[in-house]
Amino acid sequence: MQRISIRFFLRMILVSMVSSTSLFAQDSTEKLTLEQCVQFAIDNSHDAKIADLELEGAENQIKEIRGTGLPQVNGFATFDDNIKLPTQMLPGEFFGEEGTIPVQFGTNYAATAGVEANQLIFSQSYFVGLQASRASKEYYKLSQLKTDEDIIYQVASNYYNALNIQEQLTILDDNLERLTQLLKIMQVRMENDLVREVDYNRVKVNKTNLETQKNSLLTGLQSQLNMLKYLMGKPMDESMTLDNTAITSFNQDEVLLNNNLEMEQRTEIKILNKQMELYQLDQKNVQSGYYPSLNAYGRYYFQGQQNSFGDMFSEKWFSAAVIGLQLNIPIFDGLQKKYKVAQSKINQSIVAENISKTESYISLEQETASSQLINSLESLEAQEENVTLAEKVYNQTNSLYKEGVSPLTDLLDAETSLREAKTGYNTEVIKIKMAELDLIKAKGQLKLISE
Repeated sequence: MQRISIRFFLRMILVSMVSSTSLFAQDSTEKLTLEQCVQFAIDNSHDAKIADLELEGAENQIKEIRGTGLPQVNGFATFDDNIKLPTQMLPGEFFGEEGTIPVQFGTNYAATAGVEANQLIFSQSYFVGLQASRASKEYYKLSQLKTDEDIIYQVASNYYNALNIQEQLTILDDNLERLTQLLKIMQVRMENDLVREVDYNRVKVNKTNLETQKNSLLTGLQSQLNMLKYLMGKPMDESMTLDNTAITSFNQDEVLLNNNLEMEQRTEIKILNKQMELYQLDQKNVQSGYYPSLNAYGRYYFQGQQNSFGDMFSEKWFSAAVIGLQLNIPIFDGLQKKYKVAQSKINQSIVAENISKTESYISLEQETASSQLINSLESLEAQEENVTLAEKVYNQTNSLYKEGVSPLTDLLDAETSLREAKTGYNTEVIKIKMAELDLIKAKGQLKLISE
C-alpha cells in the first residue's frame, strides 16, 4: 500500500509540473481578444475561403453570360474525299435526247477553309440571363456574408466556452494557493502537536482533489482551444491564450442596449428574398423563350476542288463570302415551357413558405435570447452578492480557525463555498455573453463583432 501511495503522489507531482509548464507557456503568448479571433477566422478559415471562391465563380459566370452577346468568331476547315460522286438527273433536252439523263457532278476531292462570325442582335433570354447573373452574384455575396456570420457565431461561442474553463482554472489556482499555504502552517503545527494528523491529511486530500480537477480542466481547455484554432484556420501547434476582458470588464448597460430586436436585418431572410428573385427571373427566362431571336452572320472562305489529291494544294482555290440574318421563331415545343413555368412557380411558393418559417424561427430565437438575458442579468446580481458574502465568510472562518476557535471542517466548507460562488458568477457571465451573442445574431449584426 505504501508503494502504491508513493507512485500515486509522484504521478500527481509530475502531472502538476507538466500542467504548470503548459500554463507558463500559454501566459508567455499574446492574449487574443474575441475581436482578434473573429477577424483571424474571417481571413483564414476554410469556410471563408470557399465562400470567396464561390463569389469569384459568380463573377466569372456574369462575364460568361455577357460574352454570349459579343461577336462569336470561329475558323473552320473541311476536307471531303468523294469515294463515289453523287448522281443527279438532268432533262434530256440539254443533250438532245428525250426523258432524263443521270449525270455525276463534282470532283474526287473537295476542301473548304475560312472564318465565320455570328452576332446576337436580339434575344429576350439573353437580357433576362444578364439580370439573373447579377442577382446570382448578389446571392453569393449574401451567402458569403452568411458564412462570415456563421464563423463569427461559432468562434464567439467556442471563445466564451474556452474562457469559462480558463477562468475556472484561475479560481482553482487561487484555491490551491490557499490550501498550499494552509498546509505549510498545519505542517508546522502538526510537528508541535497543535494540529491532528487527520486534519492535515484531510486538507491534503482536498488539495489533491483540486489538482485532479485542474488537470481535467486543462485537458478540456486544450480541447476547446484546438476547436477554436480549427474554426479560425489557425495551426494546431501554435500556442494561444484568451483575454479575459469579456468577464473582468463586464458592463450590464452595454448588454441591455442589444435588447432591441430587428428581423429585416437577418441575412437568412435576405438570402431567401434573393432566391425568390432568382426563381422569378427563371420564370421570366422560360417565358422569354416564346419570343423570336435574331442573329447576324457572316462567312468568308476558300474552296478547292480537284480530281487528284496532289493538285489540291497546288492549284488555285476560289474565294467566297456571305452575310445574312437568321430569325428563329418558336412555334411549338411540346408544352415544355409551360411546365417549366409551373415548376418555377412551385419553387417560388416553397421559398415563400421558407420565408414564413424562418421569420417564425427568428421570432422564437429572439424571444428565447431575450428571456435568457433578462434571467441571467437578474441571477448575476445575486451571484455577485453571493461571492462577496462567501469571501467574507471565508475570511472570518479563516481568522477563527487560526485562533483555534473554528474547526477545520468549517474552513474547508467556506473554501468550497467561495470556489463555487466564484464559479457560479463566471458561469452566469458566460450565459449573459451567450445570450447577448444570440441577440446580436437575431438582429443580424454579427459582423459588428469583427469591427
